[in-house]
Amino acid sequence: MKKVKRLISAAPGLYQDRVAGALRQAEADRLIQRIWEHDHTLWDPDPAEISNRLGWLGIIESIQEQVPRILSFVDGVRSDGFKNVLLLGMGGSSLAAEVFQKTFPVKEGHPGLTVLDSTDPAAVLAQSERL
Repeated sequence: MKKVKRLISAAPGLYQDRVAGALRQAEADRLIQRIWEHDHTLWDPDPAEISNRLGWLGIIESIQEQVPRILSFVDGVRSDGFKNVLLLGMGGSSLAAEVFQKTFPVKEGHPGLTVLDSTDPAAVLAQSERL
């Protein structure tokens, strides 16, 4: 078996011993490798609830062929003069976009992003009027 380079580190102060023990256990259990192997038994012996939720692990490979189309769409949005983008979603469907919106500033010449995590018609109307 190939030895995997340790990629996890932490400096948790008073909890150092516990964290170090958990990291050793994660290595002993091959936690990272098993996630990449889509091993549902890390969460549940029944694959029904887990197997269909690990598709994101292969996103890099599956998205590569879509990159030119995505870039073309972005160029079209910018050239059409869009100033704002409103993403409507609930829970997990909008979570990543909300994290990106709060993490990365709006780049010059690109539209701003607002994420609305709601199905309330009044909230949608309020955002529409605001924009």
